[in-house]
Amino acid sequence: MEFIYKLLEWTPKVLPVLAKSAVVTLEVTAGSLIIALVLGIIVALARISRFKIISYPALIYTDLMRGTPALVQLFIIYFGLGQVEWIRESFLWIVLKEPYSCAILAFTLNTGAYSSEIFRSAFET
Repeated sequence: MEFIYKLLEWTPKVLPVLAKSAVVTLEVTAGSLIIALVLGIIVALARISRFKIISYPALIYTDLMRGTPALVQLFIIYFGLGQVEWIRESFLWIVLKEPYSCAILAFTLNTGAYSSEIFRSAFET
């Protein structure tokens, strides 16, 4: 019974934080899905190309992104790329130093790979 009283006391403090977090989650999701849609169509068209110089990089991208977990990709983009000296000194660091943009980039690359396979199978039928 004490747990219910603690929960009722705690809930008004936490709900505003959860609401803000839900908005950020929806922003990251919407942003990554919109960009991934375009990326997926481009990669799918590259995959069905008869030119190997175009289709092989698209195949490698889709296999690599679909073969690794999204959490690993997110860790590599956020924590790993910041360890590379020339990235920190380039214009890429403007984007990669922010967690929000790293999340959008990671989820875009991951979703774009899965979407490209869906689009490729639709284009081939």
